[in-house]
Amino acid sequence: MISNRMLKYTSTSISKPLSILYNRSLQEGIFPEPWKHSQVVPIYKKGERTIPANYRPVSLLSNVGKVFERVLFKHIYNHLHINDLLYKYQSGFLPGHSTTLQLINI
Repeated sequence: MISNRMLKYTSTSISKPLSILYNRSLQEGIFPEPWKHSQVVPIYKKGERTIPANYRPVSLLSNVGKVFERVLFKHIYNHLHINDLLYKYQSGFLPGHSTTLQLINI
């Protein structure tokens, strides 16, 4: 797994290979298998540290895969927005739109 710090420090040299990888993934319609796997780590919540129930599992996903998902989201969202394909009262999964806003509109 590549850390965020490593991605940041190598951004100029890694951007071209990543764009080639992302474009190939889009052309072939395949999301690479390693990007689907996560590392699950226990995070302490509260109470006695010796009791396993006091921990919650957190999945650490591939940063490269998360960047790819974000790029895809922006392209799809911009296409839907520019072409006026979103329902005007759509609130879920949109930036700046919450369920509270939805309730106010209703």
